[in-house]
Amino acid sequence: MTLSGRQLALFILLAIVVQLLGCGKRGPPQSPFVRVPAPMGDMRVHRLGDEVHVGFTLPIANVDGSAPADLERIEVYAMTIQPRLVPDRELDLEEFMEEGTLVGTIEALPAEISEMNAARAVEEADLVGPPRPIEVDPRPAQGFPAMIVDKLTPEKLIPIDPWEDEREEVEKKRRKRKRPIRLPLMTPLQPDVLQRQYAVVGISTRGEEGEAAERISVPLVDAPKAPPAPVVTYTAEVVNLAWELPIGVRGTVQEPVQPPGAPGAAATGASTMAATAPGAAPTILGAVPGTTSGAPTTPGAPSAAAPTGPVLPPGGAPLPAQPGAPTTSPAAAPGGQPPATTTAGTTQVAVTEPTGVIGTPPGGVITPGTTVPAGPGTTPPANPGSSPTSSTGVTGVTGSALTKLQSTPIVEWPPATRYDLFEVVEQRPGMTAMPFPLNLNPLEQPIYSDKRVEFGVERCYGVLSLDEVAGLDIRSVVSTPTCVTFIDTFPPDQPEGLTAVGSEGAVSLIWEPNEEEDLAGYLVLRGVPLGETLRPLTLEPVIENTYRDTTGEPGVDYVYVVIAVDTATPPNESPPSAQVQERPR
Repeated sequence: MTLSGRQLALFILLAIVVQLLGCGKRGPPQSPFVRVPAPMGDMRVHRLGDEVHVGFTLPIANVDGSAPADLERIEVYAMTIQPRLVPDRELDLEEFMEEGTLVGTIEALPAEISEMNAARAVEEADLVGPPRPIEVDPRPAQGFPAMIVDKLTPEKLIPIDPWEDEREEVEKKRRKRKRPIRLPLMTPLQPDVLQRQYAVVGISTRGEEGEAAERISVPLVDAPKAPPAPVVTYTAEVVNLAWELPIGVRGTVQEPVQPPGAPGAAATGASTMAATAPGAAPTILGAVPGTTSGAPTTPGAPSAAAPTGPVLPPGGAPLPAQPGAPTTSPAAAPGGQPPATTTAGTTQVAVTEPTGVIGTPPGGVITPGTTVPAGPGTTPPANPGSSPTSSTGVTGVTGSALTKLQSTPIVEWPPATRYDLFEVVEQRPGMTAMPFPLNLNPLEQPIYSDKRVEFGVERCYGVLSLDEVAGLDIRSVVSTPTCVTFIDTFPPDQPEGLTAVGSEGAVSLIWEPNEEEDLAGYLVLRGVPLGETLRPLTLEPVIENTYRDTTGEPGVDYVYVVIAVDTATPPNESPPSAQVQERPR
């Protein structure tokens, strides 16, 4: 069968129309869309002594919002520069990566493996019996924190100048002008503080760089000195920490004027340090040997485990006692160790000095701190070089009160030294999170209160100094940690309202219940008025706040007292209640 001429012409015309419609819009071909990971989140760069900690959170999505993120690894770049007061232009990411130095690389856990591990964990939770050992993958997963530490060396302190060629071109153009620009005679501008800038970049599985997070700089000047080891005292509800001012501490040069009644407005008279509210949840800071600072003690029995009184750090002066905290004079104990004394309401422990460096595995010898008696009625000076504040509120002058005058500063001055307090815990394999301090905001006074009291749990505390240079934060290394194991030596309150009612062959007792959370019950003791020793009527504590004694002889007067006990080991006993006398009929 053959096509006629008209059919052939129609077929050719239809083919031409199809080709014209399939060509699409004219223009250069567009490159295919490539997914790249979103910028890192929660980026923080802190310099601690000669180390710079770069922390961030891995993204969970790409730039276009698709999830999970196409993330293979994270690269951290750094560049040491000395900015000019007339700032140069900001380098783009490619220029920064080319001119800077690769500090380190972290391989990210693939999203597929992370999902498999999560499903396996759910299955393990449903199984009966001991859990099977699971190998921990050290690679961070998407949405989890990670950290790289940059150790500062002399080579890294040498600045580079990526803008030198650009400035030379501008200078050449200026010289070619017929009439040079005449500038007024003035002192040459000095360069800004030497600093090191960091950028964190996510790399996709195709090798494409994602958008970098904000670049953060740290100053490369001398770091401040670390404070001495903190001194720890605690009650049943709160842990109080205090430390001496470090060497070279900055003080407030001039306080700004604040309107009357404004929050934080200073009052007349000498200022005193106020307790700071506790902050956020703790995080990891470094490795510390597991040490204990005490064991349960009985009243009057000496022990070398939990010495009392302020602690004299190595090379430092004794730290005055906390206001309101009782002080005791240490007595000699067997073996030459300081005693452990428990006063009503407060226990004070000494510094435990593990050897080694923060961030390294433990393995040193523990040396207990030296205890000295506290000086009553004094508080640490708020500023370096100032006299301690006496209990009468007089600063530096005896017998006359000083008034703090406020004014408006005319010269900008860096703020006074502040502090960050950390809970130092042992570094475990696979943990790469950057530490968070316990305080939400930097502490302005060398004291802190931590309400996380858990008896039988050991905690180690370390503190560092925080200064500001050219608007950039710089921190000291962490102080020598103070480790303490919280021991419940706090007895319940004395039972009150004991009442006895005699009846046929029995005596019924009732009293007001105690409110302690760790209350185990009550011991009911009985004796005769002629001075016989009171003896407990039950082997185990009574749970309820009532008791019926049916073991007495009718017509004989008996004396009753009640003692509250808690769940500690050994249990703490409250003072005995008031005695009551009654007889069974």
